[in-house]
Parts: sequence; structure tokens; C-alpha cells
Amino acid sequence: MTETIGKTEIRAWTYEEAISATGVGRFHYYLLATCGFALMAMATEVPGMSIIILAAKCDLNFSLQQQGLLASSGYFGIVLSCQFMGYLADKYGRVKIMRTSMMIALTCSLCSVFSVNTLMLIVLRFLTGIFIAGNQVGFTLIAEYHGNVSRSKHLTYLSTFLVMGSFYFR
Repeated sequence: MTETIGKTEIRAWTYEEAISATGVGRFHYYLLATCGFALMAMATEVPGMSIIILAAKCDLNFSLQQQGLLASSGYFGIVLSCQFMGYLADKYGRVKIMRTSMMIALTCSLCSVFSVNTLMLIVLRFLTGIFIAGNQVGFTLIAEYHGNVSRSKHLTYLSTFLVMGSFYFR
């Protein structure tokens, strides 16, 4: 649809045309780095408990069941909250949910350091998993700021951050 105002012809653009016309710039790379480091934090936060369990099982006298619950509590939190975090991101905004969930996950993770018993540690690691799942909103955030040409490339770069975060444990 085009409209003429004076000598200027104004054309309506679709969302995809407008995003593609802007190209890829500094903002896109900043967004990629921000979302990428958030995903790296998720990739190191949850499996990191497995390493701590090995070091602390003698000091804290963990039973085998407690070790299993502690190692999997973060994963349970992620699995149970991913859909809900997506809903919240759609309703309240992706950046707001990502920022808020990261801060709450950091708080829960820091509180888990000062746990006084095993149950408190398991619950705090579960809550950390629930809130760290908000970082996955970054995939949608990256996808909606890129056109068809650059979207798949930048989503692949974002996935690379996730893989690099998991290399920390190998």
C-alpha cells in the first residue's frame, strides 16, 4: 500500500521488510553477547552442582538419594518452568522477564551457598533452576530482532554460547 503526501510517496512496510532493511549492526551483536552469556550462565549453573556433590558428599554426609535429588533439582526446575517463563515473557516482555529471572536465579544460587541443611540446599537449587529457565527467552529475543537472512546464523551463534558454557565441565 502506498500513499502520496505532496511529492513524497510513502509505502507501508511489513514487519519482515522493516527488520531486514535495518540490517545487522552493533545492537544485534550486543544483544547476541548479552543473551549468549546468560545462556552460558545457565549451562554452568545447573550441572555445576554435580561437581560440588562429588567434593561435598563426605563433608555433608549426603545419602545416595540426596545426591540424586540435589543433582537433578535444577533440571526439574528448568523443565517445570520453561513453558511458564515463555508465557510470562509474552505477557510482560522478554527483556523484563529475562532480567528479573536472572536476578532471582542469582539470589537463589547465592542463598544456596549458605544452606544449613540438605533440604534447604535442594529447594534453593530447585528455585535456581526455575528462574534460570528465563534465560531461554534469549532465543526468541534474538529471533525477533533479525530478518530471514541473518536469523538462522545468529541463532546458531547463540547456541554456540550454550555449548561453550557446557565445555566448562569437560
